[in-house]
Amino acid sequence: MIQLVLAIVFAFTATTGGVAYAAKASNPGDFLHGVDLVIEQAQLNLTPDVSGKLKLRIAFAQERLDEAQATFSKNDTTNGLEAMNEYRTEISAIAQLIGSANGADKEDLKSLYEAALSVRKDTLTKLLATVPPQARGAIQNALDEANIATGSSTDADHPFGPPTSVPDGSTTDHPAGPPTGVPNNGAPAGGQTRIAPTPAGPPSGKPGGQPGGKPGGKPGGKP
Repeated sequence: MIQLVLAIVFAFTATTGGVAYAAKASNPGDFLHGVDLVIEQAQLNLTPDVSGKLKLRIAFAQERLDEAQATFSKNDTTNGLEAMNEYRTEISAIAQLIGSANGADKEDLKSLYEAALSVRKDTLTKLLATVPPQARGAIQNALDEANIATGSSTDADHPFGPPTSVPDGSTTDHPAGPPTGVPNNGAPAGGQTRIAPTPAGPPSGKPGGQPGGKPGGKPGGKP
């Protein structure tokens, strides 16, 4: 409780001077970045309604992306990735806020969140084209999540990954293999072992020899 009161007092004090302005302009790795996060938490604590908290979280998420963009532009990959981690923290908090609402309020919150996604998608797309290779995975994951949230991803129907790959020799009509009993590249579906038919032997009455010959001898010859 004491820490909360101190944070609120500090936030009010900071907002009256240049400290808050300097902190807002800081990036991960800067001395005042921690101050910026404390001020943001104080703002959240002073906001009673869920809608107000969501608006703040959306603004903080965009700020984290701006910080990532500024940090990566300085070739500071470590703190750029830290900014992306802080961005993911904001996105998780947004999801929890929306999930805690019910009925019409939940739909309103989702609409509010989705309306802000286009700006973030633009920022993420720009980041993806400029960050070093080791940071592209974090950016791509964030961009994929934004695309899925807006329904603009080709994988929107598969948020947990693409469908299982289509086996060789099968068709798109039967992605898991052809119907049971239909050969697939010489084997039946379902992984069953196909038993080859017993090859036909030589014509009856001529075992072991050549066609038209006698047992054990040459064609047309004597034993």
